[in-house]
Amino acid sequence: MEVSIDLTDALPFYQSNPRFSFQMLSGGLLWCLALLFLSHGVLTLTQRDGSQGLTHKRPHLVRQPRPDADSTAGPIPYIIIMNKSATREQVQEVNNRLLAEAVPGSLKAKTYKLTSLDLLFRADISSALANAIKKLPSVLAVSPDVSLEKEQPPTLSARPSLTPRGTFQWWPKARHKAQPKAQPKRKDWYKDFKHLRTVQKPAHVRFQEGATPDLKIISQPPGAETPHDLPGYAYAAAAGKGVTIYLIDTGANVDNPEWRNMEGNKTFIYLRDAEKTETDPDGHGSCIASKLTGPKYGVAKGANIVMLKWDTDAEITMYHFFEALVEVSNDVHMKNIRGKAVVNFSYGKALDREYDSFIIDSYELLLGLLEKDDIVFVTASGNLRTNKPLTTDIIIVGAVELDGSRSEYSQGTKEELATSAPGLIYCASNERPTTDQFGGTSLAAPAVAGVIAVWLSQDEHAARLQVPGKVAANVKAMVKEFSYPRIENGWPVIWNGVDPRGLICDKPPTGSDGAGSVCRVTCVIETLETDSGSNVPDNRKCASVFIYRVLQFTNKKWEESFICTIYSGKWSSDFAQAAPSGSVADSGVAYNKISP
Repeated sequence: MEVSIDLTDALPFYQSNPRFSFQMLSGGLLWCLALLFLSHGVLTLTQRDGSQGLTHKRPHLVRQPRPDADSTAGPIPYIIIMNKSATREQVQEVNNRLLAEAVPGSLKAKTYKLTSLDLLFRADISSALANAIKKLPSVLAVSPDVSLEKEQPPTLSARPSLTPRGTFQWWPKARHKAQPKAQPKRKDWYKDFKHLRTVQKPAHVRFQEGATPDLKIISQPPGAETPHDLPGYAYAAAAGKGVTIYLIDTGANVDNPEWRNMEGNKTFIYLRDAEKTETDPDGHGSCIASKLTGPKYGVAKGANIVMLKWDTDAEITMYHFFEALVEVSNDVHMKNIRGKAVVNFSYGKALDREYDSFIIDSYELLLGLLEKDDIVFVTASGNLRTNKPLTTDIIIVGAVELDGSRSEYSQGTKEELATSAPGLIYCASNERPTTDQFGGTSLAAPAVAGVIAVWLSQDEHAARLQVPGKVAANVKAMVKEFSYPRIENGWPVIWNGVDPRGLICDKPPTGSDGAGSVCRVTCVIETLETDSGSNVPDNRKCASVFIYRVLQFTNKKWEESFICTIYSGKWSSDFAQAAPSGSVADSGVAYNKISP
């Protein structure tokens, strides 16, 4: 959980309550990729006296000087990335040289399963040997490995009250700095984004009534003032089915209903040094997983999820992270799901500035390999302001408040970010079958990853997105196109392209007259399906409508959703959909506007 607390004030509490303090502070360590994606400057935190400087949780840690060819320093850990086109002989040449000259016992390797050859090496070697290996044509990049030491979370201008874990309470607006008096706003400013009025809408829609505001904002169309004004969260019924989201994080609480009741497949991959148990000692992974695919808080409720769990108690280096990326690529090829894979990385730590240029260059090259495999990569922008954007098609996400204003802790310029999403969310707890509330840019990224997973599962977007070798670039372009500010002069926020207004079941108030509930569902979908069997031409006009209710038992109660589908031909029983796994469709009604 990322909390805006002044750590100097919190120190006595931290010392007397180590367990509680770890839970409160651990999520503030989630900014490795921000530095990889945007950094080139000094990592600083503002101190109480107004000065800025590097800070560490562990005061004994010191920076190491960047090695060079003339350095007389002893061997240090280096990462070697091979070209995917390297031959067996070329890989063996590098391996043999490392075996001969590296510190004994320090050599590690990661195999790329598509070629059955090692793609990554890590070994303690001299800078002279590193420079020599870097010159080989079979080598893509060489850079020092670096321990991703945990940093403290940034301090905001005002401190919110700490909400007990497992309860519900929105953070107060008082934590923000006072803003200058706003200029009069145009009431019709959102009309500047009129291109979103003509987006191709899904033929099948699912509706979640009573969704939390951070979920409703994802389906907030232009013209809707706030997510609170919306009846719920609407999304394409494809819901991410057939798409796999890879989450590199701390694990998951498999006993929480948000994990247990997920519609898609759920699997674990254990990274180096990780405890091989389906658990989450930290809580961050449980939260992110539920935001991705959870039945109550998830954006892509039908997607598969793979948890790549690493051990936060052991030393984690950039090599561990690079290994995770190769593991993702291996799994994608094994399952043959190119173009149907999304990576969410919301967990990270700070890099030492002395190594930024080396690590960033190596990271860009390795990430480029994934993009060629049509794997989409989504990450959080982080909590520190830096200024080095990447040249790859990675999707960097910032954080906003529910009113669309930028969160004070978010970083990056509008040019550097692809989009934004709410940074304060409800999600699954790692300790109990209950709910937590986490905040930070790391919590904004999974909302965008979920939207992308749903898009990749929709037939409507296949022609645009599923272009071999260009899926990542096409998805990033669509993310930017479908993002718009929720307030005038605000930051672009992701929209999934679905309008929930009109998709609601009205229930009479308690004690009112009337027999039972009265449901009113008004379809706002404009995309039609052609019924070739009815011999009715697709004139783009509504010929028939089918509406049915889906009930899913979640958290000891039945959750309602409604699916409304429009067809350009006469409705028949062939159009009826099966209810999602773990659900029942208990009622439906069809309307025909044409005669037989």
